[in-house]
Amino acid sequence: MKVAILCGGKGTRFQPLSESMPKPMARIGEMPILEHIMRIYAHQGFDEFVLLLGYKGGVILDYFTENHPDWPIEFKFTGVNAKTGERVFKAKDLLEETFFLTYGDGLADIDLKAELQFHKKRKGIGTITVTPMPSQFGIVSFSAQDRVTRFVEKPILREHWINGGFFVFEPELFDYEGGLDLEKDILPDLSKRELLYAFKHEGFWRCMDQYKDYLQLNELWKNGGAKWAVWKKGKR
Repeated sequence: MKVAILCGGKGTRFQPLSESMPKPMARIGEMPILEHIMRIYAHQGFDEFVLLLGYKGGVILDYFTENHPDWPIEFKFTGVNAKTGERVFKAKDLLEETFFLTYGDGLADIDLKAELQFHKKRKGIGTITVTPMPSQFGIVSFSAQDRVTRFVEKPILREHWINGGFFVFEPELFDYEGGLDLEKDILPDLSKRELLYAFKHEGFWRCMDQYKDYLQLNELWKNGGAKWAVWKKGKR
C-alpha cells in the first residue's frame, strides 16, 4: 500500500526559509519534516512512498536518494504551479490500489491502521482525518456582571473539526475529475456524492503552516514534546 505525499507547493507563507528550499525540507531537529512524516508511516508498516514534487523538487530527490536508498520511493514531478488535486491526478499511474495521501507539512500521532480499518468498513471512495480546531487566540470568560473570570490561552475548540490531512483513498478517486483543487473541488464533490467519510483524531496534530509553527515544532522536539515521533516510543 503506497503513501503519496504532497510536497510540491511554493510555501509562500513560509518565507524566508522557502526562498532557499521547499518547505517539506525544513528541519525539525536533525531531519526534514518530510522525513518525520515518512517515519510516522514507515513505523506502522507503510513504507512505499510516492513523493509529489514541484517547487525545488530536486532538493527532495537528492536528499532521499542519498539518505534513504533503502526506502521504496517513487518521485513524481507534478509541476511548480499545480494545484493539490492536479498533483494527485498526475500520479494516477502510480496509485492503482487503495492508497494513503497526506501533506508534506503535517505531523500527528495518528493510528494509521485504525484509520485504514475505518476506511474499509465505510466502503467509500475517501476518508479524511479530522482533528479538533486549535484556536489562534486566547479566550476570555466573564460573568453575567461582566467580571472577567478566567483566561484560556489558545484552547482546542473541540466542537469544531478541521481537515488534518492523512487521507485514505480508493483508486476510484480518479473517476472524479471535477476540478484541480483537492480541498475546494474534489473533496466537496465526493461529499455531495456521499462517498467521503471522516476519521476523528483527537491526539496530537500540528501543521507547519508558517515560520512560527516551524519554531514551535523545533521547540517541542528539543524539549521532548514531539508526540508525533511514534517511532521513538515503540508504539504500534
